[in-house]
Amino acid sequence: MIVIRRFFAILLIPVFLSLFLATLLVFRVNDTLLEPTYYTDTFLDLDLFNFIYDEGIPSLIGDAEKDGRFPADQIPLGIDVSPEGISSNIKRVLPPVWLEDNVTTVINAAVPYITGEDEHFQITIVVGDRIEAATEVFNEMLLEADIHGYLVGEVVTDQIDESDILGQLPLGMTLTSQQLVDGIVEIVPEAWFREQVAGVIDEVTPYLLGREDTFSMTIPVQERAETGIDVVEGWVLTSLEGEGAYEFLLEEQIAPVVQASLGAVVELPYGVTFTNAEIVNAISQVLPVEWVTDRVQETVDAVGPYMIGRTESFVIVVPLADRAALAASVLVDVADAKFAEIYTSLRVCSVEELLSLSLTLDALPVCRPPLISYAQLKGVVGLDVLEQLVAAIVEPLPDSITLTDEQVFAQFGDNSPVSIDDLREILRDGYTFTEEDLESLIRAQASDYFVGNNNVRLLHRIRGYLRDGFTFDDAQLREIVGRDSEFDLFDSGRGYIGLGRDNISFLLIVPGIIALIVGLLGGRRWGSRLAWAGLPVLVSGAMAAIAMGPLAAYGFEILDDIIRQKGFSSVFTEKLIDTRIEMQLSFLAPMASQSGTAAVVGVVMVILGMMLAKRRRHKPRVPKQGRALETKASQEIRSVVDSLKDELAAED
Repeated sequence: MIVIRRFFAILLIPVFLSLFLATLLVFRVNDTLLEPTYYTDTFLDLDLFNFIYDEGIPSLIGDAEKDGRFPADQIPLGIDVSPEGISSNIKRVLPPVWLEDNVTTVINAAVPYITGEDEHFQITIVVGDRIEAATEVFNEMLLEADIHGYLVGEVVTDQIDESDILGQLPLGMTLTSQQLVDGIVEIVPEAWFREQVAGVIDEVTPYLLGREDTFSMTIPVQERAETGIDVVEGWVLTSLEGEGAYEFLLEEQIAPVVQASLGAVVELPYGVTFTNAEIVNAISQVLPVEWVTDRVQETVDAVGPYMIGRTESFVIVVPLADRAALAASVLVDVADAKFAEIYTSLRVCSVEELLSLSLTLDALPVCRPPLISYAQLKGVVGLDVLEQLVAAIVEPLPDSITLTDEQVFAQFGDNSPVSIDDLREILRDGYTFTEEDLESLIRAQASDYFVGNNNVRLLHRIRGYLRDGFTFDDAQLREIVGRDSEFDLFDSGRGYIGLGRDNISFLLIVPGIIALIVGLLGGRRWGSRLAWAGLPVLVSGAMAAIAMGPLAAYGFEILDDIIRQKGFSSVFTEKLIDTRIEMQLSFLAPMASQSGTAAVVGVVMVILGMMLAKRRRHKPRVPKQGRALETKASQEIRSVVDSLKDELAAED
């Protein structure tokens, strides 16, 4: 019978082992993972908050930059986006102490809710106290940023190239992109620009920090008007030193007027003709550099104030009468040659024809007198070639050509990214940058339209967090979890955790009962029963101590090798290993120690039980007859003692 009982007792030892391990784990989880102080103490031991700024953020940014996930070279304005620079700025705005306090707040609110101690929770992270530091950092970033270089090198240059403005310059101007950019830089130098940026930071900062919903930073350039006029004059004079001025005046202004006034062909007496091209070519020969320069200077005097917004329109008058008269003088020799050619090509008159020949300017004679030359003919008929040219060419032409601002800039299309009106507005009112321009810039820098919109939304979320702080409560958690049934399941889990924590001490009863049953089944008397009850405690404690001690250490070595092979950066690899070591020391090591203690208790129970059982076996037995005599002697002794008590009482 005892063999069967002990067989069942041995079968219960694995059951005790399972319950022992489960109880050990539940108690450890209750003392660590379900206590807020465990997390905060662990973070402090790992120096996690300083690690995030000193090593974590720089490493993440560096890896993202190498992988192309963080295109640092595409960040506008020349802002410092080096890993160290970003981490340093974040650390100044949100220092480790601030981060530690807020993480502690989150843990102290979340853990009691998860464990069922609290029915609701609300986490609020306020950054209002960090606004001053954020403002200081932001101001430094703007002052250090190469905004001027970005605007000149990216915005202005790109728009010049995209608009083909260089191919549409008026007055025959020929400028290179670099000349145009250099002129803009001269009008708006970097030193002056930085002074203006420093002045508008106070306007932009409240917007980025969420204090204002709009901003408008304006860099005035009206005070640079005189420099602007000089630059425009330099542009014009430089670009018109070549053939541009002649070509523009002849082809764009004079030739159309000549065509409209004279037609395609001008006819002189005797069928002499001049084409429109011949007349324009003659005029080109009487356009000296001085005359062109005077026209350029007049143009600059009109266009310069117009471009900087001092005037709303301008009129340029190009005198044409004196040029036409000079052109007629140039054409005299050509006309003479044409007259002579026609006259000499006539056949010589016969005697009969001479008698009836009449020489006039009204009609070309049918023949020419044999002894009269072309020169003599001019005297006979009164041919003044210059007079004829003036009458045919100069008199029909207008005295001057008038050019308005609309005519000069008519070739600029309304759809051009950089129109004359836009440029005049900048030179007159300054360069204005608003929150809408900022959003457009963010979208333009993104890889596609959807990414750009997401980046804009992220900007507004960040501004909202900076303004109002970040709040998260159980109602928002319910929305994230989803359907009510899913949240109810989560809520039920919280209830079970809370119920378990309230009744955790009862977990010790079940292993105790199993140990008692093992003792009752395995032992005959109390000594052996105590030894058998200590046996599962000894076995379970020893096995758990070995598993959580030497075996766990060997397993952690393998785990460390796996972590190193995962390809994490060395910074995070070492921190993961440090975290694993901390978890081992704070979570597993105490369980191993408790298991060892249980094994010692089991050893003590087994030894005491064996000692009691051995003492019981060696106690001498008293025969029945001896027991009877012992009883009789005891009665006699008791009788004597009672009589002595009576005598003492009587004497008193």
